[in-house]
Amino acid sequence: MRRCAPAGSSLGVSLAVSFTVSLAVSLTFAACGKSGDTAGPRSGSGSATATGAASGTAATAEDPGPVASVELGRELYEKKGCAACHSIDGSPRIGPSLLGAASRATASTRFTDGTLAKDLIGDGKKFPTVRAYLIASFLQPSEYINEGYPPTSPSFEGVLKPHESESLALFVESLGQP
Repeated sequence: MRRCAPAGSSLGVSLAVSFTVSLAVSLTFAACGKSGDTAGPRSGSGSATATGAASGTAATAEDPGPVASVELGRELYEKKGCAACHSIDGSPRIGPSLLGAASRATASTRFTDGTLAKDLIGDGKKFPTVRAYLIASFLQPSEYINEGYPPTSPSFEGVLKPHESESLALFVESLGQP
């Protein structure tokens, strides 16, 4: 009777090495999901919402995944270049100030096509909440150009993870009135 791979052959050694590497990788990934692992972007606040499942991470009861927060939103505002065009103190720049932007959305924000933001926000409308509208405006800014401003804001679709978009919206909502 003939064996498939003689003992000591390079094929037999290759199979053994492949099996060992596969086993080691599997065990390493299995260990990553253990509870008690506190690494990762989970700084939270009282108004934070877990969005791990939406961001493609394996959220579980023990590990909710990344959490949105006002603090992360402020960091993103600075790191993603939002501050170059949008102030947070009411002063004019290329784009509208973010101070009071959430409340203006339900009162006076008008788009270049004449549509009022408030007509798109609420129960049974395109956006159920102001936060949903804000997130959409980060992801598809060319769809929601404020009257009086140029269409220069870049899209963050595919750039921001869901918990990051929500964090940015939380930050804008936290800015209140001018």
